[in-house]
Amino acid sequence: MKVACITEQVLTLVNKRLGLYRHFDETVNRYKQSRDVSTLNSGKKSLETEHKALTSEIALLQSRLKTEGSDLCDKVSEMQKLDAQVKELVLKSAVEAERLVAGKLKKDTYIENEKLIFGKRQELVTKIDHIMDAL
Repeated sequence: MKVACITEQVLTLVNKRLGLYRHFDETVNRYKQSRDVSTLNSGKKSLETEHKALTSEIALLQSRLKTEGSDLCDKVSEMQKLDAQVKELVLKSAVEAERLVAGKLKKDTYIENEKLIFGKRQELVTKIDHIMDAL
């Protein structure tokens, strides 16, 4: 029963963390329209802060699962690793948007890069979803 409760908390936090990425995507889109760097920087700072807090909470719950002797600890660890890769891609996407707005990147190149980044990101999120379904 205790393990089920901890697992449910982990799932909730992972979903919140994935929601942060969607919110940051909206921030990047607003930045591309407004070209206001402060909007992007504020969004990045918010993402970093909230992501760190959620990741810390998940790590704490992961250690509680380990204490309970649950093998689900390994699955949570795998989700943490995959999430780190997702975050890296999200931030890379923001850098690409900055380069586009600054005129350092052609629109066609940006669109191609975004397709690749989005594809990799979707693949990672799908893997996270499969792990969540297995919990």
